Amino acid sequence: MGDGPIDVCGPNIVGCSHPNLIATALTDLEVGGEGSVSLSEACANARLIAAAPEMYEALRDLREACTEAYKAGRIEAEPFIRAGNALDKAEGK
Repeated sequence: MGDGPIDVCGPNIVGCSHPNLIATALTDLEVGGEGSVSLSEACANARLIAAAPEMYEALRDLREACTEAYKAGRIEAEPFIRAGNALDKAEGK
């Protein structure tokens, strides 16, 4: 089993218990075992999870800003639809 939580450090974040903490990743995967992830992959996942709320808001705002351009045919449908699908998935729809 894993050794417990992995703290992912980064730039100074105000209000954190650790001055450089971005996120804590928990894993029960055996290090080096079948199905395990490397420390660098666990850290990358933790950074992605930490950034997810801001990424969600940015995608939502961008899609909202592009709605009129999409309706007028000035932007392609595929990226617009993919953005909507990603937002729906994040909202549990």
